[in-house]
Amino acid sequence: MTRSRGAILCYHRSILSGVCGDVKVSIVSRAFKGRPVAAAAAAGAALYIPAAAWVVSFRVGKIADNVRQGIANNTEAPPDDPLEPGYRGDPGMAFGYSFDGVMIPTPLGDAPAWFVPGSCSTWAITVHGLGGRREEGLRHLSVFHPAGIPTLLITYRNDDGAPADPTGMYGFGLTEWCDLDAAVDYALENGASNVILDGESMGGAIIGQFLKQSRYADRVAALILDCPAVDMLLIATDAVAQSRLPLPGPIARLGLWLSDRRYAVPLGQARSLDTVAACDKPLFLAHGDQDELVPITSSEALVAKRHAPTVFLRTHAKHIYSWSENPAQYREWLSAFLKTVLPAS
Repeated sequence: MTRSRGAILCYHRSILSGVCGDVKVSIVSRAFKGRPVAAAAAAGAALYIPAAAWVVSFRVGKIADNVRQGIANNTEAPPDDPLEPGYRGDPGMAFGYSFDGVMIPTPLGDAPAWFVPGSCSTWAITVHGLGGRREEGLRHLSVFHPAGIPTLLITYRNDDGAPADPTGMYGFGLTEWCDLDAAVDYALENGASNVILDGESMGGAIIGQFLKQSRYADRVAALILDCPAVDMLLIATDAVAQSRLPLPGPIARLGLWLSDRRYAVPLGQARSLDTVAACDKPLFLAHGDQDELVPITSSEALVAKRHAPTVFLRTHAKHIYSWSENPAQYREWLSAFLKTVLPAS
């Protein structure tokens, strides 16, 4: 998410500010006025939960607008280090790697990608997060390339240079998985025997929906996920809870239910945690306990449900900054994981 990280923070904070303030204070105060405590509490809840949920549903539907506004308003210069979130540049500029610019034929039209060749028959495909760019895959590419893993760093609908989704919305995987499906098809058509799917934040949600929907799910060799947004209900509940409002679960659940009926993409259905948990392929998972956007509790729940081999690198980082907290440790753990996944040479 990187350069647009401020935009996503803005999105979540807009949920919190929209739900609190006048919605809570004015409605609840009117409900309590002149009534017995028990009746007032019931009346207050009956008014407060739907009103707060309506605001949540509106904010959920406006994610794309908030992200675009955050990107447009961002004036920070991108970092010079290709291993830092927000870097701008291709694999050649970043590391001197040879690469090709390719076009992936997605259902909406061609989407650009970078292909970095390697000697392995297993390819990696990197999937960036909400409002991010394919450069976010460069950190993991710096581990894949020395291991000989051919890598596709893809774009998907609503990215710069890629087709726009007709709804104008981000789908948290509900729509974008088709673009990942096209990238996997491209890899298999061009010599890959199977694929490692690598996603951060909403990229994890896209991978989760791919596992649910794609005919190629059985060609996945392993998963690499960093703070994956695999459960919209948990994300929405945590966002409401950060405002210290009562009953965040019912508010979030009703808000998503309303959102599904107001907007073209039913984001309340963007829940793939159980699918990822049930996947029988090895998983490398990184997540920081200071993440304010995707709660680490979702990754903890994922790990608790997993039965297949799972490596969980728990850090104290903020959203997508686990690598930056300790690059050497992250690189060591990811490299060791890949050795367990790749076929013996």
